[in-house]
Amino acid sequence: MRNILLLALALGLGACASKPHQKLLVDHDSPIFQSESLWRIASHDSKEGSYLKTCYQGDLKGFTQSARNEYAKGAKTVGYWIWVGNCLAWHDELREARFFLGLAQDLAKTKEENAAVKNNLAVIYLRQGRVSRAFDLLNESRVLAPQFNTPSFNLAQIYISQNMNQEGLKVLSVPPFEKSMDPEVLNLKGLAYIQSGNAKVAGEYLSKIPSKFHSREDIALTLAQWHLLEARPNQAKEILENYKTTGLTIPYKLAERLKREASQQLAALEAKSK
Repeated sequence: MRNILLLALALGLGACASKPHQKLLVDHDSPIFQSESLWRIASHDSKEGSYLKTCYQGDLKGFTQSARNEYAKGAKTVGYWIWVGNCLAWHDELREARFFLGLAQDLAKTKEENAAVKNNLAVIYLRQGRVSRAFDLLNESRVLAPQFNTPSFNLAQIYISQNMNQEGLKVLSVPPFEKSMDPEVLNLKGLAYIQSGNAKVAGEYLSKIPSKFHSREDIALTLAQWHLLEARPNQAKEILENYKTTGLTIPYKLAERLKREASQQLAALEAKSK
């Protein structure tokens, strides 16, 4: 069994070197998520931080070697397989990520360990388009460890992505989200109000997002929609010209549609001024 798993580590991690995936479900530098974040661990001066940093920087060969070296000690721990699974998910190797997170699930003993694994599995299922499975896992994670913030936020994202805006806002109406100035929360609340047709209330949240976040794809697309609803095509166009794309299909298509709408609004304003 040990040799099979080591071979799986080598093949699974090695296969994804040419396919990096640079989008997280949440910004793990955000204060609300820091204590639950592997991204935060990657910034620490520790053995675990070094492994994860290697993964996130794209050095799959280095991460694979580290994982193999730590196998004897790590293979019986939940954290080890979560790290491996999340490294694969980061590089968009979702089927392999599910396999290794499944090993973590088999080893999980405490409610907190189970909750962490279920949250990470939910992210994988969501990326694979299995929304209902992700929804169930996130609800289970919240019940197991209600003190964790990430499963609740991920659940709110699912609600709002399915245009169930009031349900999503309900999740975000309690601490620590209720009065949060975190750009993640401000963006999600703003999007929910945009989809509900209330651009004025959306602006109360979106206008508070610091400018350094305006180029991030999801936030840029929300801001562009808000500007267009408020008849500010120039601002929308500027944001859409400068945002950092992840290369994912759905955001790209939305951005292209918003660019066309901005051009139409500008053309209408020009015609009106003549």
